[in-house]
Amino acid sequence: MNDLPAASLSDFKPRKGAIITSGILFGLFGLMLCGLGALMVLQYFLMDQLGGLDPKGAAQIESMKGMMGMASVVNLIVYGGTGVVMIVLAFGLFTMKRWSRPFALTLSWGWLYMGIIMMVSLILMMGPMKQFMGDAMNAQIASAPAGSAPRPAMDGFFTIFMVIYIGFIFLFLVLMPALLLWLNWGSDVRRTLELHDPKPRWTDRQPVPLIGLTITAAAFSLFSLPGMVMLNQPWMSQFLPGGALRYLYLLVPFVWFYIAWGSYKGQIAAWITALILLIGSATMGILTMQHVDWAVMYQQMGMPDAEVKKMAALVTEMLAPKKMGVLMSASMLPMLAYLLWVLRFFRTRTA
Repeated sequence: MNDLPAASLSDFKPRKGAIITSGILFGLFGLMLCGLGALMVLQYFLMDQLGGLDPKGAAQIESMKGMMGMASVVNLIVYGGTGVVMIVLAFGLFTMKRWSRPFALTLSWGWLYMGIIMMVSLILMMGPMKQFMGDAMNAQIASAPAGSAPRPAMDGFFTIFMVIYIGFIFLFLVLMPALLLWLNWGSDVRRTLELHDPKPRWTDRQPVPLIGLTITAAAFSLFSLPGMVMLNQPWMSQFLPGGALRYLYLLVPFVWFYIAWGSYKGQIAAWITALILLIGSATMGILTMQHVDWAVMYQQMGMPDAEVKKMAALVTEMLAPKKMGVLMSASMLPMLAYLLWVLRFFRTRTA
């Protein structure tokens, strides 16, 4: 890789170190996500061996095997797909390709958004989680033999657990993407990449925010594909309308693909489609959460009856309709704001 020309160093600060650091971080997290996706699949294939250690456990695993197999495929697509994208991005950053910056910014913003949503969700669900853990600990104390060692106080244990959990989320899902955004921000990074890779790429044909919408819509198209596999699962009846209407979901990946392609072309129809899909999905999600029967859903998944009651009570409290309505509405606002902000680039294109 050639050094920057001396003349170019006078009018901006090269950010080669920041770009290489970004490549290392994206590469490490990409490998971790690929490994996590592979681990989910490996766990599925080891279920029979694990169940053989306990006949009762084998029966429970058998009843949930279909659902767990489908979950492993979904996890492989989501975690593995994201990991592969990060590894490819790391290669682009190491080799100083100018297309790598729009990808780095888009992935970092999405990463940060998910981290903030997870932290807000955790705060909203903290009460039910504490109650559930307290009930489980009390049950263990009641069944413990006389004279056994006393259990730690629930309040102290829960506080330690939440501090560690929130700290983990903040470090890896908030602080890390914020660092990556900082490393790839500003014209100095862009110009450094352009000097090392002077040939215009496909990402140069549109402003970075519009490329970001293209990348995001393409990702949504990919990640909505597992839903097509799960469409006819009995438990999906809790989330999808009955009859032929549920098969409209088959169109979702193609709609997101059109949004990705249309955004890249600067078509205002793609922006309108994205706005309708965003508002429609959020509205349908809020309405759906009003009538989900978690006990029925877990039974349809094949979960043992002994676990259904406990899990359904916890999830019903954690995902209460009012609470989920607030969370879904709040989580939609940043995406809506982004769509409204990026509209100016469509207007410039169609003017």
